[in-house]
Amino acid sequence: MTFPTVVATNTGPAGAASASANVNLPAGIAANDICIVHVAIEDTNSNVVWPAGWTELWDLNGVSNVGQAVAWRRCDGAEGSTISVSWGATRSPDFRSLLIRGANLTQSPEGTATSGTNESADPPNLAPAWPTSDTLWIACACAKWTNAFSGYPANYTDNQYQNPWTTVGGITVNSIMANRSLRAASENPGAFTTTFGGTMTWRAGVVAIRGTGQAAGQGLVFG
Repeated sequence: MTFPTVVATNTGPAGAASASANVNLPAGIAANDICIVHVAIEDTNSNVVWPAGWTELWDLNGVSNVGQAVAWRRCDGAEGSTISVSWGATRSPDFRSLLIRGANLTQSPEGTATSGTNESADPPNLAPAWPTSDTLWIACACAKWTNAFSGYPANYTDNQYQNPWTTVGGITVNSIMANRSLRAASENPGAFTTTFGGTMTWRAGVVAIRGTGQAAGQGLVFG
């Protein structure tokens, strides 16, 4: 079995607050790739609406705070360069997209997320449906605060990304993401550290993508 790998990333668009956007996808999408899109939006209680063919892993909206949503697609190579998403209110967003190659062809990505108000944005434990496998783990978080984050969970050193702020009219959303490869049946990433010395509302989650070489439900057999 082999680990899935992130082969390309993209961000944006950046600009004025809006209620929808054409989110930039990574270049080089091929059939059977997995594309992950992370959306962080300040001050919205509206759910994110995704195009047909995209599967949402979670959507944590947030009145007077910050919302976070993540979705994925198993690609056919005809996706184009953007997708249109909307969230029902004019707010400041941030977008991050990942292109993953080498994912299991019969096992869907899984994800979970949580919210908190302390000084550490801590994604929850995730135990996906498959047994111990070569798995790509993606941790992400967001908060309504300028320069909110100061560090990543231990061992999350690949494809580190932080948008320190997206500010429109004095309103700010800050998002952060990284990934690691780990052969495990579950993963609890640890926290993204922050620079804010008080109560800060955050959202944080983790996505698991199983590697190739095993059918759904199969373990690795040594003989």
